[in-house]
Amino acid sequence: MLTFGGVGSFFENGSEGWTSVGDIIGGVEYVPGGGNPGNGLRVNDQATGGVWYWVAPQKFLGDQSEAYEHDLKFDLRQVISGGVDQFGNEDVILEGAGTKLVFALNQKPATDGSWTSFSISLVASNGWKVDSSTGAAATEAQLQSVLGNLTSLRIRGEYQTGPDVGYLDNVILGGQDIGVPPALDIAVLPVVSVEGSVGSQLRIEYSDTLVPDDWHTLKTLTLTESPTDVIDKSAAGHPHRNYRAVLIQP
Repeated sequence: MLTFGGVGSFFENGSEGWTSVGDIIGGVEYVPGGGNPGNGLRVNDQATGGVWYWVAPQKFLGDQSEAYEHDLKFDLRQVISGGVDQFGNEDVILEGAGTKLVFALNQKPATDGSWTSFSISLVASNGWKVDSSTGAAATEAQLQSVLGNLTSLRIRGEYQTGPDVGYLDNVILGGQDIGVPPALDIAVLPVVSVEGSVGSQLRIEYSDTLVPDDWHTLKTLTLTESPTDVIDKSAAGHPHRNYRAVLIQP
C-alpha cells in the first residue's frame, strides 16, 4: 500500500520505463518470474571498468516533496562470476534544482544470488552528501529542494569487479509500506436481510445441501434494528447456499 501520493514500480506488466546507464550489454531486460517475488528487471554488465546504474522513469520525477522524511525502498540482486570482488561507489543519486545528492548504503547486495532489500530514510542527516560520497553533508533544505524538483533518480546496479548480472524489483519512493502491489478483488457475496423484534437474539444458519442435520452457524446476533443485513463472507465458491434464522431468545 502506498500512502500520501508515493510512487512505486513492481514490474508486474513490464519495465515501466526504467532504463540503465553505464557499461551494460543490451540494456534493461524484463524478466517474468525474475522478481522478488513476481517479475523483475535485469541488466548484464559489460565489465569494461565503468559503473552502471538503474535510471528511474518520469513518474518518479518532478515534485516529490511529500517523500521528504519518508523512505526510498528497493530490492537488488546480483549474480557474479568467479570470486567475490566488491567495490564501493555512489549507491543512490538524486538530482534536482541544480544540486546532486548521493547516498552510500551500509551494505552491498548479497553475493550468493539472493535478494537484498534496502530502505533509505529521506532525511539529510541520515547520511546524504553533496556531489559525491566524500562531499559535504547535505542540509535538510537541500534535500527538500531536490525532492521538490527531482530530475534524476539513479540506483547503483553494479557492485562486482568483473562480469555480473544485476536485478531490480519493488522500488518505492515516498511510500511507507513495500508490501505487495495494490490489487482489487471483486467478489459477489450474499446479503441476508434479517427481520424480527428489536432486542431478540437470533442465530443465522446456512446449509449447502438442505440435509436436515447439515446446518452451520453463520452468526449469532441481537437485533438492534430491524431489518438487519448480514453478509456471508464464507459463501465464495458456494453458489447455492440456503439460510435460516433460529430464535434463541425473544
